[in-house]
Amino acid sequence: MEKLVVLLIFLVIIYLLVENKRNKNHRKKLNHVIHVNGIRGKSTVTRLIHSGIHNNGFKVFAKTTGTLPMTINTKNKEELILRKGRANIKEQMSIIKEA
Repeated sequence: MEKLVVLLIFLVIIYLLVENKRNKNHRKKLNHVIHVNGIRGKSTVTRLIHSGIHNNGFKVFAKTTGTLPMTINTKNKEELILRKGRANIKEQMSIIKEA
């Protein structure tokens, strides 16, 4: 039984290391990242920044998490983020992969 527990812990650690490496590789593919934070108006500011950069001919990907969480892809198409429960870090990792 102890060997099984040690094996499972080892497998979980390997899984987390692989997941971390994969996430870092996806992040390295992004040239620039703009982080918007504050108390109010983050979604609006994110949309304005996305529009300004997109309208100047750059490929831009944005994510808003306000009342309606959604992504705005490089073709300026909005897609609703469907969640099963509350937001979590796994969602962010899949968004970075998508970007």
